[in-house]
Amino acid sequence: MYQLDSALSLLQFPGIPLTDRIRTGMFIAAMKLNPFWQPLERATAKDIALLLGGRNGWHTIWEPLMVGKFGEYADTIAASWLWARIKKRTPSLAYIEGGFQTFINQLEKKIKEQRGEIHIGTSISNIEYRITKKDKNLHSSFVIRHSKHESFDKVLLTIPTPPASRLIQSDSSSRDDHWSLFIGHSKDIPHLHAQVLILETKEPILKDVYWLNVTDQSFPFLAVVQHTNYMDKKHYGGHHITYIGNYLPPNHPYLKLSKEQLLKKFLPYLKKLNPSVTYSQLTTHNPQLFFGPFAQPVQQKNYSRFAPKLETAIPGIYLANMDSIYPWDRGTNYAVDLGQKAAKKILSI
Repeated sequence: MYQLDSALSLLQFPGIPLTDRIRTGMFIAAMKLNPFWQPLERATAKDIALLLGGRNGWHTIWEPLMVGKFGEYADTIAASWLWARIKKRTPSLAYIEGGFQTFINQLEKKIKEQRGEIHIGTSISNIEYRITKKDKNLHSSFVIRHSKHESFDKVLLTIPTPPASRLIQSDSSSRDDHWSLFIGHSKDIPHLHAQVLILETKEPILKDVYWLNVTDQSFPFLAVVQHTNYMDKKHYGGHHITYIGNYLPPNHPYLKLSKEQLLKKFLPYLKKLNPSVTYSQLTTHNPQLFFGPFAQPVQQKNYSRFAPKLETAIPGIYLANMDSIYPWDRGTNYAVDLGQKAAKKILSI
């Protein structure tokens, strides 16, 4: 039923001629039916979309979405990334009642039940890699420096690759040497930062839409998500929750703005979506601004050759983050799957 509805929506889309709508539908069907992503890594999404879907389909449908997400990298994204987005797209969504804090609380409980320790609000300055000789055998250990120094046999890092590599230090090598040793060519992967403005209002900003991708490049944001058009507002004190999201390159001027400054910049465009919204309505319940550094890896051609592996070149250090879920894009399902793989790998050694 979902695929039929999608096909009808495409056929009724007035933005491109009928022949291009049919061609775009055939392109989507080809990507859905194709089980092989590896050959698509060798081409860009732009090349494949133009070849199979045509110029009108690319410029009207796909290019604005790619530019909105990846900016200057839009023309360099691997076709395997677009394949994955089309291949996995379904109307089936899930959300934890009570939010992800419910999941975190249960995770904390299980860790403590198994005598694990959790250090909240603790900054790690570096991880010192040591090799010692014990009983004629070489033994690796890692000293993690935070409020105190602690030694471990194995370390799993789940932070983004660039800051993860900067934590590694050794008396025998320079930081640049360890950068190459630790992540190899992964240092060449560009990243975008995530910025999300979260609004709480009495009335919804979007009336009948859950997720709005903004393809008008004059708008200063990528997406508006009316969360309470998906989850009932009763879970949020009877108020409506709206996310305004962006992926931004390092040093983008928006990253330096306060939530008040950012909202004032967004307000004229939010009014285009809903003329009734006012600045006072949007700020009554204290908006929140979220920043996720290096949140979006840019999957360019032959990405799998560069992506970091779970087992790093330093024995005993493992890396599991969003850089390693290719050809898929960011997502909770993939994070859980990667976490399970990491646990099995560490326990098997």
